[in-house]
Amino acid sequence: MATTTSELKSYLTGKMGGVRRLSYFKTPVYLIGLHCFKPPETWAVTFEELQEIGKKQHYHPDPKISSFNEKMANNCGVRKEGTYVPPGISRSKVPGVPKDTTMKAAREEAEEVMFTSVRAVLSEKGLKPKDVDMIVVNCSLFNPTPSLAAMIINHFKMRSDVIVYNLGGMGCSAGVISISLVNELMQCHKNCRAL
Repeated sequence: MATTTSELKSYLTGKMGGVRRLSYFKTPVYLIGLHCFKPPETWAVTFEELQEIGKKQHYHPDPKISSFNEKMANNCGVRKEGTYVPPGISRSKVPGVPKDTTMKAAREEAEEVMFTSVRAVLSEKGLKPKDVDMIVVNCSLFNPTPSLAAMIINHFKMRSDVIVYNLGGMGCSAGVISISLVNELMQCHKNCRAL
């Protein structure tokens, strides 16, 4: 096994070996817009309401497990003023009303978040949906068919040749992985706009 010590030798070894990732002249990729979704006030719950929802959803007959769940809820980082939860879950704060975990409720939540965010970032940058060349979507829990990216493309009537990647089930790290994937894709597809 050969080893090299200088950057130039590493570069040349990689190029002769056919390795694309060792490109010496990587094209810079710039983030030109960012939007953070702010849920509507109808999604707001107080800390106490959130605790009640949690007790209903995660009740366990073993007092040790219940005590542990309560400690986790109290120390999970949720502000004491409250937070936001989707309507399918927040409706269970009303006594006797169960949470709605249907596919329809999850799709409505995803549409609200994605469509609001896409609309905002496109308008902030003065772009039209047809200006988008690639879409990378990630969601940890909800992976419907048709995909989340297909929902965006159809809703905004984007071009049919948009490069699409759907990442799912990867947890919180998928956000960083998505940015890395876009960076790698833009090395191959120059002068593109990604969403």
